[in-house]
Amino acid sequence: MQKIKKMNKILLCLIFLSSFVTIRAQESFDEKSIIENNANYFKLERENIHVQFDKTVYPTTEIIWFKGYVIDKVSNLPNIKSSNIIMELYNSKKEKIDSKLLYSENSTFFGHYKTEKITESGKYYFRFFTNHMNNFSEDESSTYEITIINPSNYVSNLLPKFDINKVNINYFPESGILLEDTDNSIIVDIKDCNGLGGVIENIQVQNNQNKTITSFSTNKEGIGKFNLLNTKDSNYKIKIQKNNSVISEKTIRKPTKEGYIISINDNYNSGTLFIEIKSNSSTLTKKEKIWFGIQHLGNIELIKINFDEGNSSKRLAFFKKDLNYGINNFVITNEKKEILSERLYYNHNSNSNNSIEIINKRITKDSIKYTFKSNFKLGEVSYSILPSKSISKPEKNSIYSSLKINNCLNKELNNISYYLNDYNRLRHFELDNALQTVKYKYNFINNMNFPVEKFEAENGLTLNGKINTQIDNKDHKIQLLSILTGKSILSDINEKNEFSFKNLIVDDSTSVHLTMYNKNGKTKEFSAVYNLVKPKSTFFKPINIKSYCPENILKKEDLNAINLPILNKNSHLLDSIHINKTEVRKQKLVNNRKSPYLNGFSDGYKINSDIIKSYNDVITFLRSKGYDINTSGTDVSIRSRTNLSFRNDNQPTIMMNNSPIIDLSILYGMSLEEVDEIYINKRGYGTGSNGASGVIHIFTKKSFMGKGSQKSVSKNFICDSGFTPSLLFKNTIPVNFTNKSFIDFGTFFWNPKTNTNENGAFEVTLPRVTDENITLIIEGIDSSGLLLSKSIEIKP
Repeated sequence: MQKIKKMNKILLCLIFLSSFVTIRAQESFDEKSIIENNANYFKLERENIHVQFDKTVYPTTEIIWFKGYVIDKVSNLPNIKSSNIIMELYNSKKEKIDSKLLYSENSTFFGHYKTEKITESGKYYFRFFTNHMNNFSEDESSTYEITIINPSNYVSNLLPKFDINKVNINYFPESGILLEDTDNSIIVDIKDCNGLGGVIENIQVQNNQNKTITSFSTNKEGIGKFNLLNTKDSNYKIKIQKNNSVISEKTIRKPTKEGYIISINDNYNSGTLFIEIKSNSSTLTKKEKIWFGIQHLGNIELIKINFDEGNSSKRLAFFKKDLNYGINNFVITNEKKEILSERLYYNHNSNSNNSIEIINKRITKDSIKYTFKSNFKLGEVSYSILPSKSISKPEKNSIYSSLKINNCLNKELNNISYYLNDYNRLRHFELDNALQTVKYKYNFINNMNFPVEKFEAENGLTLNGKINTQIDNKDHKIQLLSILTGKSILSDINEKNEFSFKNLIVDDSTSVHLTMYNKNGKTKEFSAVYNLVKPKSTFFKPINIKSYCPENILKKEDLNAINLPILNKNSHLLDSIHINKTEVRKQKLVNNRKSPYLNGFSDGYKINSDIIKSYNDVITFLRSKGYDINTSGTDVSIRSRTNLSFRNDNQPTIMMNNSPIIDLSILYGMSLEEVDEIYINKRGYGTGSNGASGVIHIFTKKSFMGKGSQKSVSKNFICDSGFTPSLLFKNTIPVNFTNKSFIDFGTFFWNPKTNTNENGAFEVTLPRVTDENITLIIEGIDSSGLLLSKSIEIKP
């Protein structure tokens, strides 16, 4: 007990001394300006994006599914600055194949990509960014590697395994300095030409006389560590041998005469971090003034270091709770603001509990529903359900590794999930070694070229127009109506007869209608020219793609050993099946091919003599299809009976001959003899989240000359380059869930959006398709910035 009290007193003295020298440091080393400059460097908001894919390996023609999360880099909170997210697809030759615009709502987005146009097997890369990211010299975009396989041209490096015969050795002295006449720690990173590491035992370290002075091993990621005690001015060598033959060797450069080493003594279970700053007598005779710095993005602490007489090391102590949880950058700098040594440290938050447990299980005829309990309250999650033996799990790129670690590094670490899953003392030690193979992304002392907002955050599209009709602009407005969403907005007309609709959220190739109204609410014909301001989709930084071993086409006998899936374009897995009674259509429908608005969710009716005899007029026919229709004089109002509508009036959108009906009185007394076809999409499926009140399309006969054939006063405009439309998950691999190819490459289910309640509970639904173990991969973020990343094995 007395030893513990004594240790606490020493720690308090060290911390007090650190604070004291920090204050004194301002007298000769302008600490205040450095702190202010660093804060200003991160003053402009920075977006970071993480994307979860349903898996990592896809056969050609299969659909790729993903969900994106956007945070503010400094605050770690969900970010809503930009709604326009640009997605680019590259091949391994850094050639851009495609580009899409995605819509981010409340800091999340989801989408899909159809690979049907990709015929070559290979590694492909998705890059996600915003226009606002162009303001920074650092690359804040996110890139993800996926594999696409075509059995007809499969190559050997698509699903590679670690090859010890093709390794390359890289070494990294602790904090970047190999110093003479002191003890040094060296991290070794051994990867093959595919960037894979593996366990290698008994790696020899030899001196210049080829005598082995120590040995070490690597972990499954190919990273190991050894110490050089009292390092001398000579060359050392790392040598890998197999069966008495040298596979690879690397000569270590001679140590430097002068310098400083930042060495960490970290007991995983302790709340205190000890840091030792080591040097040698040759360095200390210069009596150089140095400072120890701790940085995490916009926060800096600087401490002046004074070595005691006759002592070549200085020991500091910090409470871990006072450091940033996540990445911290430790540096040594001098009066010239030169970085003399640098070292990364990951501070794990042991109080961040991401435990998840199943609290309920309900089995129905076609599904199993699990209720989970977590501490992730009022959050949003996405999940993928894969066979437990899948070789295409997306676990290497977790939301935690993307937004807590890799976004602060100059080069991404591969497979951080290896360290973070089941985090313990050994994994903490291994991650610390891995972090010494990379550097911090930001030079907080020398780089004072503050970012300036030259590239704005983009939110939606802008449609500009100019009226060519002579009008009194003060008495008229332009209405824009989107048929697919049922939304309408108004714009004033300025003195130049110009109007503008900003922040439009419309899907690609969506048709909108523009109508002019006067101050009395009456429509008026007009002519106009339009210009859609397309979103900026250029990112002014090259994509970073890692290299692989030379590709080799596999021999037929080798290819047969790989259970590649055979695709069936005509089959897909549904989450539910609904059987509706439909009328027999003796005559072929034709207008569905002429309309840009109709989709497979619309029920079409050919108005034949039997229907005319049964219903006589349009209003009676629509009433029979589930609509409440009231008439008062010639005024007509239509309401949908469905309770799924998000619109308060519950009124469906009515189209006639591909133009919206502004005045529903046109339907009063309209005979079915005047109508050729009617299409009803009662719940608006496929028409956007706001189309739940439904859409009714009426097509009149060409010979009809009544009031329904009057010239439309609205103008149609096609919004090209809009947002990529959403799509419900479907499985294009044949529904044979016990087949080896599905077990290796298939996806049972993908759900991009599920919300947790105030108690952290949420529900996961699994189609009843297998009795084998499954893997549930869940990721998400809540309003406080808490991240969730879990891989759970479940027995259905």
